[in-house]
Amino acid sequence: MTQYLMAQAWRHLQPSGSADRADHRWVRGCPTSRQAPVLLVGKRHVRRRGLGWQALATAEWAAIRPSRCHGRRADKLVRMCVSVDQAEFTGTILYAGRCWHPEHGLVQVLGYQNTAVNLADGPNAMLLHLPAARMSPRNFISVGHSADVLIRMRDVAARAQPVARSAGIAWMGADSAVEVFDHDIYTVVLAGDPTQIPAALLQVPPHKRPPLNRELFEFYADAFPGYTIALCCFDNAQAQRAKPLLMWYPPADPDRLVLPALDCHTGGVPDLGSLVRPDHWVLLASDAAPEGWGASVEYPAGIRHKLRQFLSDRVTGVEFSHDLLPNGDFAIAHDDLLREELSKIERIVPGH
Repeated sequence: MTQYLMAQAWRHLQPSGSADRADHRWVRGCPTSRQAPVLLVGKRHVRRRGLGWQALATAEWAAIRPSRCHGRRADKLVRMCVSVDQAEFTGTILYAGRCWHPEHGLVQVLGYQNTAVNLADGPNAMLLHLPAARMSPRNFISVGHSADVLIRMRDVAARAQPVARSAGIAWMGADSAVEVFDHDIYTVVLAGDPTQIPAALLQVPPHKRPPLNRELFEFYADAFPGYTIALCCFDNAQAQRAKPLLMWYPPADPDRLVLPALDCHTGGVPDLGSLVRPDHWVLLASDAAPEGWGASVEYPAGIRHKLRQFLSDRVTGVEFSHDLLPNGDFAIAHDDLLREELSKIERIVPGH
């Protein structure tokens, strides 16, 4: 059945005339088969696997390789986040900005916002892996009453690039202290060593304390050495859009911006060999961008000066909400960002 569907996919994707018109590239970091040749025809992708063809990024063939987490098969394609129990996260906005701060120097600012629904019987939490070796609550930026800063960025990016949705993508392959603090609807457990998070859960209020899953924290320790892990605990049974999580840190790689987007929201360990369908706006900014780059953001008149220092004047972005992508993070080279070549956004898979 799979080979039949892939044959139909190949005939559907084959351009008129010679196959030489297809664009041949290599996929890096695709864990099911390293360095497998890919044929890209427009925005549809198929990859040779064994005797058949496997569709990688075409929604029409999503049933061929549904996303799953270790130990539990997902009933539907998931929406890019990792939770310690069953949850639903939609309308995610990811922001990565490179700026020069008057006190901290060159920093990367990461923003994250979504609508979260807890589908578990008790408390829940989402996990974010942050490419920074040492972080503390001081690295988390309060947005105060300016809870719409990421929404404002998304809106101007959407107006500037109305046809930028799923604009193509390239596929690629601490401190031991634990701190617990509150941020909006979340109680955040911040750790350089994720295996220390279970012991710190006793500091989380009982109504927000999620179930213990040591295997999940061990996965993060193996997959993201040198990262800081943020466990954001919550318990809201109704859809609620939290204020954005904004944080800053010195860039681990000055030449590349990375945005966490690993997915599994069933409580299991993420399957790095799965495909996911995102529901994301990826927003990007840099103080080094040339004049006329991106779109200008109009922030509220009363925005706090401390917050404004971390936000760029202009932003660009693209929505990913249709194609299937390998489970992993988004990344873009800083030089590609300065040229506003958003088609150079990559998917990177841990360990590949």
